[in-house]
Amino acid sequence: AVVSTQSTGNGQWNISSLPACRFRTCPALSIPPNAVLLYPSSPVGPTSPCGGKVVVECVKGHSLVYGDKTRYCRPDGTWDGTMPFCAVTHCERLAAPPNSVLSSTSRVA
Repeated sequence: AVVSTQSTGNGQWNISSLPACRFRTCPALSIPPNAVLLYPSSPVGPTSPCGGKVVVECVKGHSLVYGDKTRYCRPDGTWDGTMPFCAVTHCERLAAPPNSVLSSTSRVA
């Protein structure tokens, strides 16, 4: 933005007409189910500064199904990207090698 001011004529500037600048922040993101939020480039708090980055990590046993893993606070005070979703990771059933039997000591439904 262009700002102009005037001299008062006595070697001083008239600063009463200067605009005030506000630091833009984004609101706190809600934590997606089965995930944690990491704030690597900004202080942890209820808001994030413009340009701040939030990384979403899925908890153990879950993986990112859709959405953005990394989101940035935009200059207009909103977050870019879409809310991520973490779902349970399912392993494919193991096939028994020839002439063998599979057994397990634990079973997760």
